[in-house]
Order: sequence, then structure tokens, then C-alpha cells
Amino acid sequence: MEKEQRTYLIKKLLYKSNYRGCKETDLVLGNFAHRYIDFLTDQELLEFEVVLNQMDPDIWDWLNNAKLIPTNISKQLFEKISIAGKE
Repeated sequence: MEKEQRTYLIKKLLYKSNYRGCKETDLVLGNFAHRYIDFLTDQELLEFEVVLNQMDPDIWDWLNNAKLIPTNISKQLFEKISIAGKE
């Protein structure tokens, strides 16, 4: 991914992770993004975008192990998000 494209994607993901509409997921996703987004690979950024395109109740259920994470969501990345949400 080109530098300009990566920079734009990071800005977009930072915004989407903080202004979702559900305070709980805003906190978890926003904190994860602020701490780790600069260290994610290009592939992880694209996977994070897939997570951010999901509905808040689903994300919350996955974080709380109330539902299984679907196969289109990176389990490795979601594990990182989950751990960051507990820090």
C-alpha cells in the first residue's frame, strides 16, 4: 500500500473507531486504534476496516464471548482488540 493511501486509511479507521454510536465499542475500538494502529501491517489495517464495518452489538457480543467471531473476521486481530480493551 502506498504511503498516502495508508495515511488516508489510518485517518478513516481512527475516526470510525471512535464515533460508532455505542460508547462501549467506541472505548474499546478507539483505545485499540490509538495505541496500535501505527504498528499494524497493511493487511491488519484492512482487517480492522472489516471489523469496523460490523454492527456494534455484534462486536460487543464477540468481545464478551456471547457469540462466535464469524469467519470473515480475523481472529488474530480481534484477539489483539480484545486484549487492548482489557488494558
